[in-house]
Amino acid sequence: MKSQFVIQDLSVGYFSEEHFLNDTCKSVPLMENAQAFDSYTEAQAVIDSIGLGEYCTVVEIPTYDVHYNSDTASNNEGFGASFEYCKNYIEMWNGSNHSYFEDYKGGTVSIVCSDGVAVHEEEIKKTTPDQIKQFLTERRGIVSINEIEKRAGIPRYTLQKFVNGEKYRILTPEQIEKVLPVLGRIGFKPS
Repeated sequence: MKSQFVIQDLSVGYFSEEHFLNDTCKSVPLMENAQAFDSYTEAQAVIDSIGLGEYCTVVEIPTYDVHYNSDTASNNEGFGASFEYCKNYIEMWNGSNHSYFEDYKGGTVSIVCSDGVAVHEEEIKKTTPDQIKQFLTERRGIVSINEIEKRAGIPRYTLQKFVNGEKYRILTPEQIEKVLPVLGRIGFKPS
């Protein structure tokens, strides 16, 4: 994972991609909206080519990645993204079987800065059929079995029997994986 670089206008803010495309002197106040370069040399070459060396400087901005850890193994996504992107990624997929979350349930997921420092860490959640059943039971009338059937592709008969707690009616791991994104949109969070 590597850092990115932006050009900072020392008097106003940061240069946006629009500045370079339209050859205007428009800058943006927030670093997040600035045009990012993969290397210091590339950003400095742009400054040199437009002759603004005394008014601009190259600033390194950190990037972040998502790392998974257990007692016996570790892995990472390989992102070079913003902290917010990584945080949203974890919030969206923690507790599911997406990517490495399935392999590291019970372990930890963290956001690691390009300098190697972990800046956020939380436990990888395990989703159980009982949690889904409780969530659906508590929200009868709010959660439509028909909507879940349509969006997750799980037969209505199976869902109704599951929610009603009928003997031998469980959701398979594949069905849980299909239903989680649908339930997530209406507030379900695994514990």
